Amino acid sequence: MTILPEGMLIIDGEIRRAEGGKTYDNIGPWTGEVVGVAADASANDVEAAIASARRAFDETDWSTNHAKRFELVKKLHALFVANNDRLVAIARHEVGAPMGAVHGAQVAMCIGAWEDLMSVYPKLEWEQDGGSKEGYGSVTKRLVVQEAIGVVGAITPWNFPLFVNAEKVVSALLAGCTVILKPAPDTPLAGTIFGELG
Repeated sequence: MTILPEGMLIIDGEIRRAEGGKTYDNIGPWTGEVVGVAADASANDVEAAIASARRAFDETDWSTNHAKRFELVKKLHALFVANNDRLVAIARHEVGAPMGAVHGAQVAMCIGAWEDLMSVYPKLEWEQDGGSKEGYGSVTKRLVVQEAIGVVGAITPWNFPLFVNAEKVVSALLAGCTVILKPAPDTPLAGTIFGELG
């Protein structure tokens, strides 16, 4: 019985199917029945995602505009909170979590971890002045600059997927990286919702 929406790919800001429309069944652990379908990405889809993430890192101010990315991560968080029912449905049917865990460890922990990361962000020092130092006949100025490394490939497991996805994705985004999220094939919607709501 299909009860969850189709898990799609999100590449270059576009929600789309996998190359050739290829999908696989999303199996619910409680019953072993199909609860939905998910895009089965090809090598070309993966290459397109990598190229898109690289362009976003190289050709936009994402890695250097700290205020902008913090505001966008906060907006995405607000969308997660507003879509709590969707998160609950994913945790129940795709993850197979009992209701007690759905509202606690599965969904609330995801939102709470996200809030913890956002609370630390304003305290980060992106530049530290090390002062001047004289040596070998000249004076040098020392400055430590924290910079994003580039594209992050985040591969996540099936257990507590919303929480683990949030920890990896939000951390990387706040650091100024762009992200390719590859969720566990057992829990694809726990990953695609990041792109769908974003």
